[in-house]
Amino acid sequence: MPDTFLKDPASTLDYVFDWSDWLEEDESISSFVITVPTGITLGTGIRAPVEDEGRITYWLSGGTKGSSYTIQCTVTSDAAVGPRIDNRKMIIKVLDR
Repeated sequence: MPDTFLKDPASTLDYVFDWSDWLEEDESISSFVITVPTGITLGTGIRAPVEDEGRITYWLSGGTKGSSYTIQCTVTSDAAVGPRIDNRKMIIKVLDR
């Protein structure tokens, strides 16, 4: 079951997908893709998604009060035995807070 977080429609907040425990020693994330549904906005510019030591931080703004959004992140690693690919999701519920 994906983790669920609450967000006010007027807020701009950062969230994290954490693969640091999943990665093997000497393995890192070589690429990642974050998929965000229509109605909520993924950050760009200084708020663009960034990876650091297996943690992918991304920013969301907007959203419609009473709606839930499933955010998906897919990573590819640089494992020596060949790239490993993993997918995780989180749910953002937009409420007036």
